[in-house]
Amino acid sequence: MSPGRKSLHRLKIDNSIDHHFFGISCPEPDYKISLQLNNKLNLNLRSSSSVSPADNPNTHFGRFVSDEEYSDTSFQLVKNRVENKSLSKSYESLDYLFLICGNIEDSIINELRKKILDIPMVSGVFSLEKNKMQTIYSLLQIY
Repeated sequence: MSPGRKSLHRLKIDNSIDHHFFGISCPEPDYKISLQLNNKLNLNLRSSSSVSPADNPNTHFGRFVSDEEYSDTSFQLVKNRVENKSLSKSYESLDYLFLICGNIEDSIINELRKKILDIPMVSGVFSLEKNKMQTIYSLLQIY
């Protein structure tokens, strides 16, 4: 290489992190269900900044986040209904949205779903279609 010439290095970024959405039916407040999820799934969900959609910035949907320092998987529990308004218009009847972000095998996702359903205060856990959740995914600013 001659002096004065810079070599160009291209960095490849893998944006193929997968995400899975569950809808949870549970009449309890968000802090109670987050504690139960922490115990059942061995997570560390903590209260985080609330979510406010662009079309309704005065409505705040509570959010709990678990980012493990040495893991490439993150979890979010987001309240889906506040004062007769819902974050996800496609799933208005659900109380909570639970997002798992990371490359996880389907068998583990199914096991997590079963463990959530085992929580006594939870009356239902539903796998949600990813294509209906893209707006929510971008709103939660997950990367």
